[in-house]
This record gives sequence, C-alpha cells and structure tokens, in this order.
Amino acid sequence: MADHFGDESRPAYLVTCGWCTGIWASASVVPLAYLAGDTTVFQAVAMVLTLSYLAGLASTWLD
Repeated sequence: MADHFGDESRPAYLVTCGWCTGIWASASVVPLAYLAGDTTVFQAVAMVLTLSYLAGLASTWLD
C-alpha cells in the first residue's frame, strides 16, 4: 500500500495505525455479533472488541 500511495498517505496510515486496525477488526466482527443476538458468541465478540480497544489504548501509551 505504501509503495502505491507513499509512506505518508492517508490510505497507508489507515492500514498501519493501531487504532485504525482495531476499527477494521471491529467492523468485521460487529455484524456477526448483531446477528448472533444474546448468545455466548455475542459475549465472545464483545470481549474481542473490548480487547481491541485496550490494544489501541496500550498502543498510545507505549508510543
């Protein structure tokens, strides 16, 4: 991606940003959680999203 758009481009940033990566992962999981309803799967997905948030938060603290 960076070869095509450049290292400082917005698309390259959206792919490499720790917070953005969490958003991409969450966007792929949330529709599945919505369809699952109030099941163990939903709880597992909610945990994954929470961990994604915490990873983004830790990313800002470690930078």
